[in-house]
Amino acid sequence: MLHAIFGFIADKNKELISLAYLMGGLFLLSQKIIHWAIPTALLLGLIIPAGIAYNIDSTIYSSPGFHLLSGATFCAAFFIATDPVTASSSIKGRLLYGLLIGSLIYSIRTWGSYPDAVAFAVLLANLSAPSIDYYLKGTKKPNL
Repeated sequence: MLHAIFGFIADKNKELISLAYLMGGLFLLSQKIIHWAIPTALLLGLIIPAGIAYNIDSTIYSSPGFHLLSGATFCAAFFIATDPVTASSSIKGRLLYGLLIGSLIYSIRTWGSYPDAVAFAVLLANLSAPSIDYYLKGTKKPNL
C-alpha cells in the first residue's frame, strides 16, 4: 500500500524528503514562527513561470510539480529564505523577495547549467534585500 502511495522506487525517495520539508514548514507557519509571505511568494514565483512554460511546450520544459518536488524547493521556501536577518523586512518587501527567489530558481534551473539553483537564487536575493527594503521603506513591517 505505501509503495503505491509514496513510490518507494529508486530516485523517488526525494519526494518524501520534500514532503517532510513541506510538513515542517506548515508547522512553522501554524506556530507563527515564520511569516507566510516569503514561502507563498517563493512557491508562486516558481510555479507560475513553470506552468506557463510547461503549457507552451511540455516536451522542452519541466512540469510545475517537478519543480516543486525536486531539489531543495520546500527547504528554501520554509527554512532558508525565511531567515530574518538576511530577508526583507516589510510585507511588500517579503513578497517581492520571495517572488525574486522563486523566479531565479526557475530561471537558473531552466536555462543555467547548475542543476539545483536554490543556493544561487537565495544569495542573489539576499544581495538585493537591502535595496528592496530601501525602496519600499514606507510599508508597514509585519507582526509575527
